[in-house]
Amino acid sequence: MTEKGIDRKIFTLVAHLVEIVSTSTERAEVEDRIHELMLQEDFTPGDIHEAVGVLTDVLQKLPVEVNIFRPCGSELADERPLTPREELGMTEEARGLLDEWRAMGVLSRSQLEVILQHSSLANTGELDTAALKELASETAEEGSLLRLLLLDPNTRH
Repeated sequence: MTEKGIDRKIFTLVAHLVEIVSTSTERAEVEDRIHELMLQEDFTPGDIHEAVGVLTDVLQKLPVEVNIFRPCGSELADERPLTPREELGMTEEARGLLDEWRAMGVLSRSQLEVILQHSSLANTGELDTAALKELASETAEEGSLLRLLLLDPNTRH
């Protein structure tokens, strides 16, 4: 972002992302189209992350709940609350990052379960953000939105 607001490149990317997400029916199609856009328009993972951040900020300001970043159908990461054991295995920062990923819809059910299984087996506070990112990168498919977020050095936490 610039002093005057959103950089023109990011603004263009936001428009592309809205178009892609609103016209695609499958998560894989969204990921393929974003990957293609990155190659054609020379966008970086950092640009994608910033554009997703802008969209997230806008969506949070809407008076109704809208989430355009959810995986489709059976891929949706379940939204059950964490068990006390799963919570204890993670640091507060790791739980915050996991919640952010879940809200963005970049985790599949299987990815979430792998992470929660490791968390439930961990000692209190053992799973920090670095370990969470490592687990996520081991389960993230090539070209997935989660993989793009993990590649971006500007990802929060």
